[in-house]
Amino acid sequence: MMVYAIPLLLSVLLFALAYYVGRRLINSSWSEGVRLTLWTMLIVMAACVPLLFVFRRFAFLHQDSIILQGMQYALGLYTIVLFMTIARDVFLILIAAIQAIQSVFKKSSQTFQPYATYQQQLHRRAFLLQATRIGALVGTVGIFGRAAVRANSAQPTVVSSEVVIANLPAALDGVRIVQISDLHVGQIHHAAPLIESIVKTVQELQPDIIAVTGDMTDGLVAQLSAQLAPLAQLKGKYGQYFVTGNHEYYTDTPENWLAHWAQLGFTTLQNQHQVLSINGAPLVIAGVHDYHSGKRHAAHVCSPQLALRDAPDATTILLAHHPDTAYLTDDVRVDLQLSGHTHGGQYFPGTLLVRWVHKFNIGLSRYRNGWVYVNSGTGYWGSALRSTDVVSEISLLTLKRV
Repeated sequence: MMVYAIPLLLSVLLFALAYYVGRRLINSSWSEGVRLTLWTMLIVMAACVPLLFVFRRFAFLHQDSIILQGMQYALGLYTIVLFMTIARDVFLILIAAIQAIQSVFKKSSQTFQPYATYQQQLHRRAFLLQATRIGALVGTVGIFGRAAVRANSAQPTVVSSEVVIANLPAALDGVRIVQISDLHVGQIHHAAPLIESIVKTVQELQPDIIAVTGDMTDGLVAQLSAQLAPLAQLKGKYGQYFVTGNHEYYTDTPENWLAHWAQLGFTTLQNQHQVLSINGAPLVIAGVHDYHSGKRHAAHVCSPQLALRDAPDATTILLAHHPDTAYLTDDVRVDLQLSGHTHGGQYFPGTLLVRWVHKFNIGLSRYRNGWVYVNSGTGYWGSALRSTDVVSEISLLTLKRV
């Protein structure tokens, strides 16, 4: 029942917020046609969450359906207009507070306010309300349009980072790790050319190790295997490795996806590790199940301790889809954790909100004696929207000595 209760409650909340947006942004003085159009758009946008849930859960529509794509765009537009409405109200509250403070401290010999002054204040307030209302709507359209163009024209971008690791053996200095994550094949509508670009770009980087950190698919193995086939060409000098993300548990079984990635030539790390020998020096590559997978699959609890059981005290790389896995590693050695999941917020206002939700939200961050690197998503999730500062990322991490 909880599977349906959460989307139901979320839907009620979204319809309530749509009413809030309509009341705040749709002016009663506008023509009936304009008001009806805007209210209809708000209701449709709010309805996209329950409809997408139904369509995806029961596979009523193909992933490339124009209807599905339109609904995803509508949901993205909804999140932007909701944020702009809240921002507008915060701005108006601040203006009102400033005016109230000024009136308290304003010293005047007048004992009453002239009618003309009162009328002038009313006109200014009306202008401010109308200007901010139109500004919020225009800003919404501008942000949405820019993000849509960015997402649909973006090619995979190599983001390079040097990771300085204390006591790194000289033999491991310069080891190149390429990470891809959060591709979400099955819900993006230009997967084939994107996958071709990924394969070409990764192979040109000549990686020592390839790490795939989950959320690569949204669908069944039978539906998506043909699209994923080119990824079998990905080869790292010392291997290519895969761990599950939360989306591997949503449609097909994780066992099916793990088996398929093994067929593609990837080593699946299921709370396990391997010890590589690179130029005579050991390098531990470990991987865990998704941070929350234990709630869906009792045998797939995320456990860095189990993954690193009996591992040597050597430079250790942990593949963990969710960046918060770092908080589970205080009693084990992890020099570098590779994660995804956050998409860096993907598009505004998510790019701001993600910083409040995740301490490790994008790029390289220090944690204890090691590092956490968060890939911003090689694909995208939900709406085909992407802010200019969030790229379709292929991460290239080079290990360096102090």
